[in-house]
Amino acid sequence: MTKEKKSTPRSQSGMTSFPVPETFREQVDQKAGAIVFPDLDTMTHEEIRHLIYEMKVKQVEADLQIEHLRSGLETNNDQASLFRIITENMLDMVAVTDMAGNFTFTGKSHEVLGYEPGFLIGKNVMDFVHPEDLPCILDEFAEFVDSGHPRRVEYRNKCKDGTYLWFETVGNFIIDEKGTPQKIVFISRDNTERKQAEEALRKREELLTASERLSKTGGWEWNVETQTMYWTEENYRIHDFTPGAMEPGSTEHINRSVECYEPEDRPIILAAFQRCVEEGQPYDLEFPF
Repeated sequence: MTKEKKSTPRSQSGMTSFPVPETFREQVDQKAGAIVFPDLDTMTHEEIRHLIYEMKVKQVEADLQIEHLRSGLETNNDQASLFRIITENMLDMVAVTDMAGNFTFTGKSHEVLGYEPGFLIGKNVMDFVHPEDLPCILDEFAEFVDSGHPRRVEYRNKCKDGTYLWFETVGNFIIDEKGTPQKIVFISRDNTERKQAEEALRKREELLTASERLSKTGGWEWNVETQTMYWTEENYRIHDFTPGAMEPGSTEHINRSVECYEPEDRPIILAAFQRCVEEGQPYDLEFPF
């Protein structure tokens, strides 16, 4: 960089102004400390599914922001400086390894794992993968390197205190002028909260399925906003349908379930259902089917 460029004010150079890393981290910690985590035990299936959906939306938003930053990196003359600024201010973990998976660079966000700065340098990424996830991740890594194409995986990463956090990691390659991969860039996002929500939902569904099977009681849910229906497995069995035979969220459930009743009873059932949807009137009907 020339002496003239060094003296050029930032506001005139066209570079984006980023906050000081320490200040930015303090702001993030303050906001994170104010987060109130939901009580999953008191939430309905629909609320938990909505929570997971919102997490995935935020994840997509972050991916788009990362892609925007990456595009800016490719067009900026001072790529090394911009890369350093970005990685020091990202909430996602950014790391660079050699082709064998040995760390050559780790971003500031790796502090979430509890290790001292520079501790990971020279160590292999596989040394920190949960033993139960390791066989799968080893296979994924081998296929990733052989293919030369980006890959996304989920696994548990070991922290300094011996605990594990769930991460979703995207790997891509740094190539030379001949197009040959030389290094690997990994961007990892902490997905522990989402995995816990998914596990809570899975356990709730297992308990509901077991309870329904013992009591021979089926359940279903109609989403007024999206005009779609969800059936439990026992409800499928009661109607003598194969569980999952109908497309999830499809209005086909209504049509096929009503067809199970006598023709003269169907208008009564549909009218009661419609009053419930439009006016909130509960109903309790009993018909053979």
